[in-house]
This record gives sequence, structure tokens and C-alpha cells, in this order.
Amino acid sequence: MTKNLDKVHGEKLRSISMEHEISQKENMSRRARSCTIGNASGGIMELCLRTEKYGTIWYQFNPVEAVEMMGQLAAAAGVEMAVRPRKDFASWRPWDSPLPASAHWMGTGSYQLSEEDQMNLFEKKTQELEGKRDNNLLPPQEK
Repeated sequence: MTKNLDKVHGEKLRSISMEHEISQKENMSRRARSCTIGNASGGIMELCLRTEKYGTIWYQFNPVEAVEMMGQLAAAAGVEMAVRPRKDFASWRPWDSPLPASAHWMGTGSYQLSEEDQMNLFEKKTQELEGKRDNNLLPPQEK
């Protein structure tokens, strides 16, 4: 009786092992082997993944989603990342806000500027804002 159980048990183990191997091969054929990132026009970016059997899958996203994705990748890698536009950055939105309190999100982390640099930037933005008020570009505000 023990020999019969051992034989049945061995056959079941081999069957499970073969099913697992087939499943693994199928999964590997769906795994991405290469990744390409490019522009899809109109400010949209595209992430394209190529599989082992040359199938492709892609994801289109806007710049905001790209920055969020970069933040998620940095967090997964355990690093901090400061994001700021290139000098020749051509974007669908301005990065340099005239508001003095916006310096923290313009690509500079608070840990990257000394207190003196932060104050200088705050004063510069305040002066720019006051200059725009004088030119009637912004509605008058009560003090």
C-alpha cells in the first residue's frame, strides 16, 4: 500500500512540476524585455514595452504623470529627487511662478538652498510681484 501511495504521490508531484514549468514559460513570454520612452506629440509622452515574442504594450501620459512616475521610482529606489526644468525647457505651463511663496516647488528643495538664498529668492519674487502690481497687471490688494 505504501508503494502505491509513493507512486501516486510521485506522479502528482511530476504533474504539478510540469504544470508549473509550463505556467512559468507562458509568464516569461509576457514579460517586458525592453522599455522605450518617447513623445507621442501634443505634449504627450509614451512608454513602450517590448515582450520576448516581439509583442508590444504602451502607455501614454502627460508631463504631470511623468513627474509623479519619477517620484514613485525614486521612492522605490530609496532616494530623494529634486525636479527642475532644463534651461531650454519648452513646456505647456510656466515653471517660474511670480509668487514669493512658490520657490519650494520650482525645482528647488528646501534642503538645496541656504536660508540666505531662500530669503534672496523670496525678496526677488516679492519685488517682481510689486512691479507687476505697479503696472496694473494684477488687481490692487489691500494691505
